[in-house]
Amino acid sequence: DIELKMREAEAAGEDVEPTLAEMAALEKQYMATISKSILDNADNAFGLQQLLDTYTMFEPIEVDAFLDALTPKFGDTYYIQELRRMVEVQLNVAPGCSYRNFQAEAYVDGELKTVSLSDYIGNGRIVLLDFWASWCSPCREELPYIKAAYEKYHSKGFDVVSISVDDNQDEWKAALAEEKMAWPQLIDTKSGVETSASSIYGVKTIPNSFFIDENGVIVAGNLREGEYEEFLEDYFSGK
Repeated sequence: DIELKMREAEAAGEDVEPTLAEMAALEKQYMATISKSILDNADNAFGLQQLLDTYTMFEPIEVDAFLDALTPKFGDTYYIQELRRMVEVQLNVAPGCSYRNFQAEAYVDGELKTVSLSDYIGNGRIVLLDFWASWCSPCREELPYIKAAYEKYHSKGFDVVSISVDDNQDEWKAALAEEKMAWPQLIDTKSGVETSASSIYGVKTIPNSFFIDENGVIVAGNLREGEYEEFLEDYFSGK
């Protein structure tokens, strides 16, 4: 078990890079196997089901290619249409695209007020738009890394805007009190509606995030752990 090997190496103070490289190689092999299986079965229901089960693991452009392969057999059926729509949305918020504005509720001084994402974009600063929820353990595990990046780079021109997809506002507010995040906190009260933030940004899983530069251009997305600081170090060193 690779994860066990990595934990044992960390506990022993040993270099974990070889184990990480082994894990990355296995993940690449697994993705290649799934990809081949979908394409090999593009003319039957098994290929379609595999795509439906795994599409969140692939980049939008890869899903688009799978759909092209499946369309001759399945045409414009419901699932094909829905995945096409999702891919179109995700390609519109890929790095290099202009950010998409939306309205949401922000928690300010104990009350909710309507704000727009555009209120926080520009002003000569780069912004991390972070989608999360109070019930999402991986989201909560990301927060220390976001906080570390915020503390290190906020004075240089880095801001964060968090937007929750919580259904229960009381649980969301309790999490805010517990986590003590020093940046704007929004909630996607229209989740599932086409005009909601998560729909506009094609967010199907969380945590999910987008870096938006001072010109309103999406420059990166869906980073994890130490990648926030690595990206910001490169970003600010190039200015």
